[in-house]
Amino acid sequence: MCTWAEHRFRLSKTDDKGVTVREHLEQVERQLGRKPTELEEPNELPSVVSYLWAVFCRLSNRRTSNEAGVNPISFIEIKAWKDLLEVKTQPWEIEAILKLDEVYLRVTREK
Repeated sequence: MCTWAEHRFRLSKTDDKGVTVREHLEQVERQLGRKPTELEEPNELPSVVSYLWAVFCRLSNRRTSNEAGVNPISFIEIKAWKDLLEVKTQPWEIEAILKLDEVYLRVTREK
């Protein structure tokens, strides 16, 4: 079973025509009249850590890339975000953001 983040990333992958996995599965749902199990959320993200998902998304949307693909979010980028917004974080929060980034990179490279 995959994590909530992996599930979201997999559904957002696109084919060569730019159609996402989610869009394909929603079409299957309309045709069959029932929701495919792949569309069911594995777990809801607990509200106590949902802010970390928002931080990850914000940093991820500004990540750099090169001809080989997207780059990981760097410690320098995280520090700049913290400094610019004067955000105080705990080490475990930084580790959680980095873990989300690892999952993101793994799933995007599966394409």
